[in-house]
Amino acid sequence: MSQRSFTVKYLTSKDCFVYISSACRIFATGTCIQLTHNGNQTGYFSVKSSNAVSEEFDIGISGLYAKCLGIKENTSVLASEVQIPAIKTVKVIPTSKSDYEILEGFSDVVQNILLSQIQVLYTGQCFIVWIGNNLHVTVYVGDIAPVSPGTIGFLTEVDIDPDSNNITKPKADIQKMEKSKKISSDLSKLRKMLGCYEIECDEMLGKFLSYKYDLVCRMVQTSRLPFLEKIQDHCHAFNVFFSKSYVPKEWAENSVSKPLVCHLKLLSNEPTSQKSFYVKLLFLEDIYPELNLDIGKHLFVHDNIFHHLKSKLGARVVLKTVQESYQINKIEILTKRMNLSKVVEKFKEHLAKYSDSVIVLNKGMIFEIEKDIAVSLNFDPPDSGFCLIDNNFVRQCKYDSQEDYIKIESEKEEPVHHIIEDVGNFDTIVQSAMDIFSGADAFGNVLIIGKNDIQKDHAHCLN
Repeated sequence: MSQRSFTVKYLTSKDCFVYISSACRIFATGTCIQLTHNGNQTGYFSVKSSNAVSEEFDIGISGLYAKCLGIKENTSVLASEVQIPAIKTVKVIPTSKSDYEILEGFSDVVQNILLSQIQVLYTGQCFIVWIGNNLHVTVYVGDIAPVSPGTIGFLTEVDIDPDSNNITKPKADIQKMEKSKKISSDLSKLRKMLGCYEIECDEMLGKFLSYKYDLVCRMVQTSRLPFLEKIQDHCHAFNVFFSKSYVPKEWAENSVSKPLVCHLKLLSNEPTSQKSFYVKLLFLEDIYPELNLDIGKHLFVHDNIFHHLKSKLGARVVLKTVQESYQINKIEILTKRMNLSKVVEKFKEHLAKYSDSVIVLNKGMIFEIEKDIAVSLNFDPPDSGFCLIDNNFVRQCKYDSQEDYIKIESEKEEPVHHIIEDVGNFDTIVQSAMDIFSGADAFGNVLIIGKNDIQKDHAHCLN
């Protein structure tokens, strides 16, 4: 492992990384290091390169963060490369009630904020979270699972704890990675604790959900999966993916050979929210048997579902198994006028691509069957909310197409902010407009003419 001494330089950066000169090749960007400072104190960081650090033997760190850790400028530190595993859960504890209220106000984006500002966390660590350019809060790291230190990622669950009494103050000498015996003991305690927590959750939600048939999980885009190419052939707009390790036994059959159709509903604080539709649930282990990654209770869904629900990363949904489906006679395909001549054939090709197994289609949901060809469906009989498609259905079903205004998500306009760019004599402009509307100006002897292929007409006054 690489090791080198550096001199600390304070930077004005608003993050918790350390920076080395681009001329220094000892640590690659993204490398995790242990930094020994003040004799025997240690901390863990992720390395980046920056032109703000000019000397090869200097190491830069945010001055605010360095003071939080007790690292003084121009002192000598020892950086050693280390291998640090990923963490699944972490508890962060704001140091004051006001800091907690600020952080809680940004709870829906706190994970993205942390991912952009820090990579390595360890128990007892004090660090800064920047909220915008002029606001920051100080937090401590509480419990981490399964091991400390660890690196955070998009699958890490971040919990904001309001109780400052739970803070474990930084120690003078943070212990190195635990020995295998202690890790085993800690994991055993963690499993026991999580087991008790799950029982409590079951009891609280029991009156709302039947856990034999219902599954609560958080949504993540399939595009974030590191092995997406392995499951690409199954990524239909209404296919969703989950780990077989976290489903009821009644569900855990081969999801490829025996389709599992579910009703998916977004959990919302709004009691009138009815954002729901139907999906086919596939288990990642059935599609990709070599999978050896614990992805937790995350439901991986097509980007199209995020657009339809207007939800963010980590939104909670409930899956309920569906035992019956609608029998339909005809599919009406709604699309733009420019696609009408070819949409039926393109739609059949789209179905044939996935018809080795059953496909779920929803009524009234926009999705793309090909690049730049988006459709929405109606069914006959009209009260059918969804349908199941197989090879026989593709051949026997009747199809029709109708023009409708279908807008692809990427085509939606950004909000336009109207700004006055030219300032003129508004008194003259307004008075002229008032004269026109009041009839004060006479339009006799005015001839409006235009030329072929010229859109702009010209007005000439005849004297």
